[in-house]
Amino acid sequence: MGKFTLAFLGFLISFVVATNVWSKDFGIAYQGAEIEDAVVVVSTVNGMPTARLQMTLTNTAIDKITIVGVRSTLHDGSTIFAQISPEKVSRIETVSVLSEEKLSMKEAGIFIQLDNLQNPVPVSEKREFRLILINGEMPFKAHITTPTH
Repeated sequence: MGKFTLAFLGFLISFVVATNVWSKDFGIAYQGAEIEDAVVVVSTVNGMPTARLQMTLTNTAIDKITIVGVRSTLHDGSTIFAQISPEKVSRIETVSVLSEEKLSMKEAGIFIQLDNLQNPVPVSEKREFRLILINGEMPFKAHITTPTH
């Protein structure tokens, strides 16, 4: 092969690789989701306040969205759990939602526990939260309630 052909093939291969990276980055840069029915249920377990967040999330991005946790002024830290059986929950590191898919955390048995709650937690309000994703954060509002509401 001539030098021109080798140079052209090198250029073509680098263009294909760069295009794939650009496409992947495009999904990250314009990541979007719709959040509905976001509810934080506050209760007391063994005398300590606890709170669980559940929501329905629709991924409108062209790439998957991976949830790592949630942030707000009401708590310090969060942990994601999956309900394995009525008596058992298991901690999971992340939750991924594929492109154009919808996840109902309630139906899937998934919740985000809010750790180190401030005292007292304001019930019957909508508060600002930030969904922590691998590639950034997404603001949303959640209604705070008790199990009896």
